[in-house]
Amino acid sequence: MMFALFCSLGSCPVSFFNSPRFSLTLLSIPWVIPALALLFLVTKIYVYMFPILLNITSCWNYYMHGGNCT
Repeated sequence: MMFALFCSLGSCPVSFFNSPRFSLTLLSIPWVIPALALLFLVTKIYVYMFPILLNITSCWNYYMHGGNCT
């Protein structure tokens, strides 16, 4: 997507796409690091939020059946 953005601005040479460096760049820092960071973040949020959501739903069920939930 980033490459497409640069190319739409007219700042990338066509020969760049045919070079072996392009495929190497595709697999290195600009793509992999943010993707892994995002995956890690989503997993971390899910792991932290799951018990909280579970607690809220079980608490709500308890409250709906006449219990006092604190």
